[in-house]
Amino acid sequence: MNTALPLAFRAATAADVPAIVELVQSAYRGDASRVGWTTEADLLGGQRTDPAAVAEVVADPLTRLILAERDGLLVGCCQLQHRGDYAYFGMFSVRPSEQGGGLGKAVLAEAERHARDIWGVREMRMTVITLRKELLEWYVRRGYAHTGKLEPFPYGDERFGLPLRDDLEFELLVKPLWEDLSALPICEFAFPGPLRDRLVEAVLSGAKTSTTGLLADYEHEGTPLAEVGERSVVIDSQGKPVAIIEVTDVSVVPLAEVDLAHAVDEGEGYATVEQWRAGHERFWHGEEMRAALGDPEFTVDDATPVILERFRLVVDLR
Repeated sequence: MNTALPLAFRAATAADVPAIVELVQSAYRGDASRVGWTTEADLLGGQRTDPAAVAEVVADPLTRLILAERDGLLVGCCQLQHRGDYAYFGMFSVRPSEQGGGLGKAVLAEAERHARDIWGVREMRMTVITLRKELLEWYVRRGYAHTGKLEPFPYGDERFGLPLRDDLEFELLVKPLWEDLSALPICEFAFPGPLRDRLVEAVLSGAKTSTTGLLADYEHEGTPLAEVGERSVVIDSQGKPVAIIEVTDVSVVPLAEVDLAHAVDEGEGYATVEQWRAGHERFWHGEEMRAALGDPEFTVDDATPVILERFRLVVDLR
């Protein structure tokens, strides 16, 4: 197979079940699996999975079975299960002939991306047989940490294979998907009080996906403009982190050029640009804003430069 061809990821469907079972078996069971380094042939015989088990995973609304394909051929897969504030990772399989070329890293990275960016979870978890030292080390190099928490192997349940040893057990590995919040910049909507509370609630509900700031405020504070892709921590009126958002667009325009789409996406119920501007002028001409700018006479007009930001909610931290 031409490994230079790009990988394509997609969610599995019921039609993929036979191919998934074949892939998983080839990666872990029997002499054929010895071509790759993920083999468990010396530890377990029998099946690694079966069509009924895979079909159940595919049908589970809280689970995504991710397929990796190259030129239309299935070369890797993994199971990702949404369990509240963490995702469980399993059924990780790479075709033996494809192992050692970085495909496994790509599949794992795609699973982490989905868990973090789509589901907004904070942690990945998995269990690995403790005798799989090389595999454990592989995960540790990719940010997973030993917990020392052990789980017994399900001896007697042939769905998980036929043990060839009596000392099999699993260890739980974990990896945080978010950096320390203290490393992210703080995002404050308005000033502490009822207005901030309403804006924060609009962000958390998904109603608010845009915001407007004064360029003069940024210049006064010496704050650089945000960049697309930058993430920040939204705090509430008590200074508590409540969300992580990511900037998707930034522009600087004269106040007169703010359009209706931006005004509506501020999530404050504005039906016209005129309503939006009147509300923002009340805020910008208020005592708190003028005090923050150090200008008791500050006013805006059509030419006043404003910063238009669009963002998306990445994770609700409440």
